[in-house]
Amino acid sequence: MQPKPGRLPPVAEDEEWAYEFDWGGPRTLVRVQDGRTTVRERSGRAITAEYPELQGIGASLGNTEVLLDGQLMAFESGLPNPAALKRHGKRRAAVWYLPSDVLHLDGTPCLGLPYLQRRQLLAELDLRGHAWQTPEHQLGNGGAALRSAIGRGLPGVLAKRAKSQYQPGKRSSHWIAVTGTGVQEVVIGGWRPGGGSRSGTFGSLLLGIPHGSGLRYVGNVGTGFTHQALEVLASRLNRLERKTSPFHSVPDPQARGAHWVRPCLVGEVVFRGWTDAACLRTPRWRGLLPGRDPGEVRIGE
Repeated sequence: MQPKPGRLPPVAEDEEWAYEFDWGGPRTLVRVQDGRTTVRERSGRAITAEYPELQGIGASLGNTEVLLDGQLMAFESGLPNPAALKRHGKRRAAVWYLPSDVLHLDGTPCLGLPYLQRRQLLAELDLRGHAWQTPEHQLGNGGAALRSAIGRGLPGVLAKRAKSQYQPGKRSSHWIAVTGTGVQEVVIGGWRPGGGSRSGTFGSLLLGIPHGSGLRYVGNVGTGFTHQALEVLASRLNRLERKTSPFHSVPDPQARGAHWVRPCLVGEVVFRGWTDAACLRTPRWRGLLPGRDPGEVRIGE
């Protein structure tokens, strides 16, 4: 089963998704039968002899028979390094197998089970050894998972529907590979009127990061909103409106005609880096973060 490239699911759907780190290594199947370990590439080619350090997986599982799906990864100085994995055999690097799924267990197919149940079966195998480890996953809070992955130098995260079955050979929208994207918490400081279908809500939100006694302007976001989200958020913003700007400064084109609000709502956006003016590049709205203290929002969080 392969993921489709895409964006993080909206905050409102977070509890329907589980998040894993995308380690950037090759997907690899490991079969354990009669205490013996067989390692295969996605293509089916056997590569067992290339990774003798993984033979201990079979011994560690005893009489358990299992087919695992996961990634290979090399580590140097404790950090993941896919390039070092490619040098495996020429210059030895610490190679690990990181299983993320159970496809078959003790004679029983697991493909039709929900992802979270397969993950529970994987946890019960207690796979911990000198060259293999089951990485953690988390249910919900995809923004935090993506920030953590990027902070570790990884390409991104895999978002998997908690109830999804395993579909061999398919590229499914129930699995999403989220890469090349940053995620940032922001404080809403104002909004600009919309036109057309948005004439009754707003066109975009003015975003900021707390700095001193006010907000530092980091750009506008006008995409990523459902119709329902537009209406609910517009209603809340109308109740928070005030006469003065909470920002230290806002460029004239964005400030012209803007409505200012009390800076108490925190949301999350995904974006493609920072502009020379220190603003978010092509931000897209993910949703509000209820209960988040605006004063605690920082760059990179």
